[in-house]
Amino acid sequence: YGTQQKVNLTGAVGVADAKRLQNRPIASAGEGLQGVIPNLNINPRNGDPAQPITFNIRGYESINGGSPLILVDNVPMDLNRINPNDIESISVLKDAAAAIYGSRAANGVILITTKRGKAGAARWNFSQRVGQSTLQRSVGMRRFADTTSALAAAGSTSGKAIFRSIYAANGNTIPFNNHVDDLFGKTGFGYNSALSVSGGTADGGTRYLASVGRQLEGGIAINTNALRDNARINIDHAMSSRLTAKLDLGISRNSANRAVSNNDNTNISPLYNFAFTPSFFDLQTLDAQGNFPVNPYAGGGGATGSNPFQTYTFLKNNEDVNRFIGSGSLSFQALQTAQNRLRFEYLAGIDRFDQDNQIYSPNFLQYEPNDALLGTAVQSNAVSRQLNQRLSLSYDFTPSNLPFSLSTVAGVTEEQQRLNQYRVQARGLIPGVTNIDQ
Repeated sequence: YGTQQKVNLTGAVGVADAKRLQNRPIASAGEGLQGVIPNLNINPRNGDPAQPITFNIRGYESINGGSPLILVDNVPMDLNRINPNDIESISVLKDAAAAIYGSRAANGVILITTKRGKAGAARWNFSQRVGQSTLQRSVGMRRFADTTSALAAAGSTSGKAIFRSIYAANGNTIPFNNHVDDLFGKTGFGYNSALSVSGGTADGGTRYLASVGRQLEGGIAINTNALRDNARINIDHAMSSRLTAKLDLGISRNSANRAVSNNDNTNISPLYNFAFTPSFFDLQTLDAQGNFPVNPYAGGGGATGSNPFQTYTFLKNNEDVNRFIGSGSLSFQALQTAQNRLRFEYLAGIDRFDQDNQIYSPNFLQYEPNDALLGTAVQSNAVSRQLNQRLSLSYDFTPSNLPFSLSTVAGVTEEQQRLNQYRVQARGLIPGVTNIDQ
């Protein structure tokens, strides 16, 4: 939309360059911005490696929240889907500085510029990072100091009878099982590999940058992880001294093995479940047939309860997202003098993704009889396409004999958004059937 000198800005703008991100051990671009730009609030994930990070600028402005507009090389997209190694700079526009983007910028704007090639011979760069993630702070489980408090937590008559048998089997001592740490105490291994090559002709007329990367992030809960593959190419070409063209193309594939989380009020989510399961009851030790114990406490036990260790071991919740993002622009310098500059620019972009989710809950899980239809499979799919194009004119007037300058920007923008999605559920599956297509 144009350029301005920082001294002439009337709004607040925060900037972070590539060095701020490269020197931090991060799994996503969002994590790299924590504590870097004032008033940009980062809401971290809940431990799920596939959970996206959310943002807000200067706090939420409505009861419905509100996220800023995120533009990557002038194309709207999700910041969590871009490789941090491809980022050249990030600018955060606050209050009046974001007004030029209209109503979409009511909650601010985050502008991301990706790296571009430089004139000269090809330059190769390879980076490799490895790390691990662990539970930072656990809510823990209550440890019972005496039988009176344990019996009170056991609740019903049957629950008290179970406690007494456990108490006797352990030599009249109260065992302690830290279910939270056992389920979420896994050390997740991760790595980030990135390879790029950049260069251009000697005169700088044509420049390029191409990159590929892979990132694996292990979860802190059993059987959870996230994998991302991405590739990108940026090309700049000067057709003449006045006409330049840019082409940016990127693809990515995100695969995640997710579990269940949050509070679903059905005693399936672990933390809700553990709140009603006394720590003296062992949920992990298998019987002679290799079966997990039936949780007799959460939800009253039976089909209205669940054993989170059994659920996390056998339930499948897989997500695959394929994404393509591309943009191209033409810039024509119609006038360039010491006092006047007139420039026309046309830009078009596309952001398309295909998301597929597969959930399979085997018929032997404790909670499955709750609906009298054992075995559940869910398939959901979403296909999104966003198109945008913009034609703009910018004029700068800098008189040599006057202590001011004038800048004018005018333009028109068109956007199209299309989303198709569906969800199919099958229940009462026979053993061996794991999806709705079988």
